[in-house]
Amino acid sequence: MNSRKNRFSQTFRSQSQTDTVVQVLSRLIPDMQSAAMIRESMAIARWEEAAGPVIAGVSRAESIRDGVLMVKTRSSVWSQELMFQRENLVEKLNRLLGGPIVKDIRFRPWGKEENPPPMPPKIYPTSAELEAVRLTQAEREKLRRELDLAAQVQNEKLRISLQRTLLQEIRLHHWKKQNGWLPCKQCSALYWGSGTLCPLCAAEEWG
Repeated sequence: MNSRKNRFSQTFRSQSQTDTVVQVLSRLIPDMQSAAMIRESMAIARWEEAAGPVIAGVSRAESIRDGVLMVKTRSSVWSQELMFQRENLVEKLNRLLGGPIVKDIRFRPWGKEENPPPMPPKIYPTSAELEAVRLTQAEREKLRRELDLAAQVQNEKLRISLQRTLLQEIRLHHWKKQNGWLPCKQCSALYWGSGTLCPLCAAEEWG
């Protein structure tokens, strides 16, 4: 454990003053084994905002892995249309996320025999709802470990932003579990729908 902390200390001491929260998270999260939580919450939660009301009304971001965001659409026509807007959507998402999290977007229509599952009542909770989340003891302990590591960031503004982000993400993860999102049996990322695999893992298995 001490060697692990020392490794983080060295990482943070060598950080640039211009590092963003996303850049620090990209170094911090893999070692904390929280990548699934971050990737499913940061990119998917901002899809509606990046896409706008029209596109968000006919599509749903469901999962992301290795920078590839899986989006389901109402029809093959919409999938084809959104392919032409893919680069613009990637750019908007990454601007909102503060870093190059999304590298590509794959659009897949619901099949004729596949009834689209109902949309969640909310993709993202309000600030008040996040504040009201009461974490479990295990979640509090996990958060404490992550905050202790983040506290080693020297840049005060970045450290405060990082700690706030970690708190928000673990609250969001809890909120989604309480509101019907399911953990993928293979990658553990939360997704909305049915079955045991998130859309990206299911697509890989089918392929």
